[in-house]
Amino acid sequence: MSREGVSAGAKVELPVEGELVYGIVTKITPHGAYVALPEYRGVEGFVHISEMTSGWIRNVEKVLREKQRVVAKVIRVEPARLEVDLSLRQVSGEERRKKVLEVKQNEKVRAVFARLKARLGWGDDYLEGELTKKLLSLGASPFEALERVVKEGPNLLLSLGLQEQEARAIWEEARDKIKPRIYLEHRLLELRCRAPDGVERIRAALLSALEDGVEIQCLGAPRYLLSVSSPDPRELKGRVEQVLGRLEGKARELGVEVRQL
Repeated sequence: MSREGVSAGAKVELPVEGELVYGIVTKITPHGAYVALPEYRGVEGFVHISEMTSGWIRNVEKVLREKQRVVAKVIRVEPARLEVDLSLRQVSGEERRKKVLEVKQNEKVRAVFARLKARLGWGDDYLEGELTKKLLSLGASPFEALERVVKEGPNLLLSLGLQEQEARAIWEEARDKIKPRIYLEHRLLELRCRAPDGVERIRAALLSALEDGVEIQCLGAPRYLLSVSSPDPRELKGRVEQVLGRLEGKARELGVEVRQL
C-alpha cells in the first residue's frame, strides 16, 4: 500500500478477495513485484513470485518489468495493514481480455467526462454521482449508456431530466470518443451444383445474399464463409437466419445444394 497522497485517518477503499484488478508494476524485488492499482487511489498490491506463472521461475524480471500493465486477481486483503496480495497465474485469458476491455471503456468514459467538465462546467461530484446514476438507467455501465446515446441520438437523454443543450453536448462528446461496436457472426457453407453452368448458378445464389453488412468469402470451392454484421447483438441472429433463408431459397430455385458445415 502506498501512503503517498493519503492523509492520516483517511478512509481508503480496498478491493475484495476474488476481484480482478488492473495494475501497473512499480517495483521489482527478488521475491515478487509491487503493483499500483489505479482503480483504487493510493493502493498498491504485491504479487509473490509463486503467483506469477503456473511454472517455476527463478528471476522475476523474466516475467515482469517496471511500468508493465497487468490484470491480477486479489487473493488476500488485510485492511488493518492496508495489504493486498495479488495473483497473475490465477487469471484466465478470457478474464484478462474482459478486464482490459472494461478498463479501456472506463478510460473513454473519463475522457468524455473531462470534455463535459470543460464545456459545461460540471464538477467531478456531479459527473461521477448524479450524471453517472442517470446514465446507468440507460445501460449496465456508463460506457454502454454513452454507446447507446451515440447510436440513438441526444433525444434519448431528455427523458433523464437533462436540458436540450446538455443532452446535445453529451452526445457530441461521446460521439467523438466512442465508436459503436459492430457484432459479427459467421457461417461456413458448402455450395455444389452439377449443372453445366453450375459456377454461374452458385455465383447467382451467393449474390442474392449480399446487402449492407453481409460479406461472402470464397475459401476454395465449394466452401464459402458468410459473415453478417450488426450494431445490435439482439438482432444479429435473426438477420443471419434471414440472409441464409434468402440464399437457400435462391439456391433451390437454381438447383444449387447448400450445406452448413
